[in-house]
Amino acid sequence: MKKILLVLCLVALTTGTIFAQSFSLTSNGFVDSKDQSKDFIVIDATGSQSELFNKAKTYLTTIYKSPKDVLSESAPDVITINGIETKAVIKKAMGMVAVAYDMNYTIVIRFKDGKIRIDAPAFSLSDYESGSKPIKMILLGSSNGGFGSEIINCIYNKKGDLKAEYAKNQLESYFSSYIEAFKKGLESNKQDW
Repeated sequence: MKKILLVLCLVALTTGTIFAQSFSLTSNGFVDSKDQSKDFIVIDATGSQSELFNKAKTYLTTIYKSPKDVLSESAPDVITINGIETKAVIKKAMGMVAVAYDMNYTIVIRFKDGKIRIDAPAFSLSDYESGSKPIKMILLGSSNGGFGSEIINCIYNKKGDLKAEYAKNQLESYFSSYIEAFKKGLESNKQDW
């Protein structure tokens, strides 16, 4: 009986993970993890375009300290989020934090009747606290080895080979969690209190 329950739990967890809407980070940027030809995901939702827009705006307004500085909109079509997450990507060395990258990100959310489209997030990573030079991490390119006025690291090299798996994993996890919280926020967007 215990084995059956364990198998059912694993199937449920795996199924939830497979069917969860999320982005995968490639050398070309974020793409839909189910269909890598798309740089957006679509969420089916109940409601008209304006209802979905208003639910999303209400939810997003509650999660930022200064929503007027983060959110811009063109009602009822689009909400653009320009956010900052401190220490979003952390590189560890010998069990200690070696570099903690802050992230600036932009997410564009579009609305139609019964559908919400989330465009692939754009992001930049930088650390101004770890040393005497700022450290930046770019998506695709080559590291500069510390030469110049700033240190440049890359997630993928010019050939498209993954060089910073920790950054890829943490970015995918961050935006997957963001999308799941957004979906739950829309569902629980009740005015009863």
